[in-house]
Amino acid sequence: MSEATGPQTQAAAAPQPPAVPPTVPLQGPPQGPPTVEGFRAPTVWAVPARLPSGPRPERPWLRTALRWSVAAGVFLVVGAVTAVCVMAPARTDLPGLRTPGDHRYSFAPLKLPALPSGAAGPNEQDPADGNLTHAADLRQLLLTAPAGAKPVPGYPGTTGWYSPQTYAAQFTDSGQLRSEFADSGLRHIAATAWTGPDGTRTEIYLLAYRSDTTAAALFSSDSDSTVPLVTSYLSADPDIPFPGVASSNVMVETQPRTSASDPAGAVAFLDCGDVEAVIVMTNPSRVNPVTVTQVVTLQNDLLQG
Repeated sequence: MSEATGPQTQAAAAPQPPAVPPTVPLQGPPQGPPTVEGFRAPTVWAVPARLPSGPRPERPWLRTALRWSVAAGVFLVVGAVTAVCVMAPARTDLPGLRTPGDHRYSFAPLKLPALPSGAAGPNEQDPADGNLTHAADLRQLLLTAPAGAKPVPGYPGTTGWYSPQTYAAQFTDSGQLRSEFADSGLRHIAATAWTGPDGTRTEIYLLAYRSDTTAAALFSSDSDSTVPLVTSYLSADPDIPFPGVASSNVMVETQPRTSASDPAGAVAFLDCGDVEAVIVMTNPSRVNPVTVTQVVTLQNDLLQG
C-alpha cells in the first residue's frame, strides 16, 4: 500500500484549555453554633489583640470636679468636728467665754410631801380665818443636803424631833427662849444639818407653834436678840432681801470678830405661817452670800408650799 493509500495519520488532537489549579474554597468568618430552625445564632466579635497605644486625651473638667469634691468633703468633716467640739461642753467652759463660778450648791429638785386627806397648804387657806398652818409633816419640809455635803451627827432630820432644850442652849438668850417655848405653845422642832463641799456648816431648824400669830411674834423678837454662841458678834441687817421671801431677817458680820478663832457666820429667820425657820451657817473663813441666798430661798419655797 502506498503511502497514499496507507492508513491515515492520527488527526491532530483538539486544542485543550490551559490547566487550572484546583480551586481552594475561601475561608470566611468562623461558623458559629448550628442554627436552630427559625433562629439565627448570634455573632461573636473578638476583642482586638492589641489596643492602640498613645496618651489619653486631656480632660481638665474631670480634675476640677475631683478637686472640688475633695475640698467639699474636707470642709464637711472639719465643720462636723467643730460643731461637736463647740456644742459638747458648756458654753462657759469654752476658751474666752469662761466665767468665774460663784460656788453655789447643787440641790436636788424640790419635792413637797403629800397632804392629809382634805387638808390645804398654807397659801391655800383663807387669811381671814386667822390661822395659816402646815398640815404636812414638818420633817418632810426640811431642805435636803446638796451634792457633796456630809451630814452632821446629832440631827434627826426626817426620823425624829429635835430637843427644845438642846436648841435653846446654842443661843445667847437660852433662858428667854425656854420661857417663850413654854408660854407660846411650841409644838415641836424639826432639824437637820450638813457640812457643804466648801466647808460651810448649815443648820436648819423649823419651829412649829400653835398659831401663826404666835410664830410671827417670836419671829420679830428672835431676829433681834437670838444669836448663836459661836457667832455672838453678829448683828441684824434688815436691808438684805431674799428673792421671793416675804418675811425674813438676817444677821451678818457688821462688826469685827471677838476672836481670831471665831468662825464667819450668817443667821436667817423666816416667818412662814405657824412655823418659824431659823438657818445658821458658819465657816472657818468665810460664808458665801450666794449659798446663803440659795438655802434661805429654797427652804422658804418648801414652807410656802
